[in-house]
Parts: sequence; C-alpha cells; structure tokens
Amino acid sequence: NKDGTRGFVDPKACVTKAGFGYSSRSAEACPKGWYNQKDTWDICKMCPYGTTSAGVGEGVTVADCKLAPGFGFHSNQILACPVG
Repeated sequence: NKDGTRGFVDPKACVTKAGFGYSSRSAEACPKGWYNQKDTWDICKMCPYGTTSAGVGEGVTVADCKLAPGFGFHSNQILACPVG
C-alpha cells in the first residue's frame, strides 16, 4: 500500500481473464487454438480435438473453439473429413 501498511489481498485479484493463462510467473494471452476460462490460475488449454479458436487472448474460452478446417460432425463425434 502507498501508506506503508500491509493488508489482505483477495486471491481472486490475481486470477486470469478469459483467454489468458499463467506461464511460469505471469499471465500471457493464449495463442490461436488455445483457450482458458476466466477466474483461474491455470495454464492455457488446447481446444478439443478437431476444433480451434480464431481469436487470440482476451475473451477466448472453450465456447470459442469451433470446428477446424478439415473436420466435421459424424454420429455426434468430431472426425477428420475423408480425403476428397
């Protein structure tokens, strides 16, 4: 504190925003194809198989992981499209 006193700091003050993950000792924007939910101390996570995120950084959550090129739905599963 500026006045030299010490006080309690809420741990939630140090959590990430959506789209950022902790890497070593600081929060960094998640790269394309990766995400992180908000209010965590987690590292960025790769989008689920067959999906990717278009954005980078702030606001990118698992809901932003959409079908990647070359993938589609078949029998409620994400599968690679067949050649041709």
